[in-house]
Amino acid sequence: MMDSTLGSFEEAVLMAVYANGDNAYGATIYTKLEEWKQSSLSMGAIYKTLGRLEAKGYLDPKEGPPEPKRRGRRKKFYRLTGTGITALNGVRAMRRRMDTSLGLSGGGLALNAWQWGRLAGVWCE
Repeated sequence: MMDSTLGSFEEAVLMAVYANGDNAYGATIYTKLEEWKQSSLSMGAIYKTLGRLEAKGYLDPKEGPPEPKRRGRRKKFYRLTGTGITALNGVRAMRRRMDTSLGLSGGGLALNAWQWGRLAGVWCE
């Protein structure tokens, strides 16, 4: 049985597929992820993740027509499956529940003095 958990990078890739709609293929997914991440990514990591998500049944691939600009190669387009949407909604709902239970509904994390001390390797009493 295939692992049905969804890692944070897998979640981001699924969101990039969703954001690109009918034009979701390697390069557009890469561009969207770089925009969100604000740093460089590896195309290899993206393609490996796309393959993993396809194997889990979260993505449905479809080859486009041969393109002369690509020397006859075809683009592989992706769309979310029902299973992929369910998995993505499940992870996003869990994040909302965690944020709500931690009082983070309106913003980011705030650390108290004890937590800052722990991060610095100092025990605070």
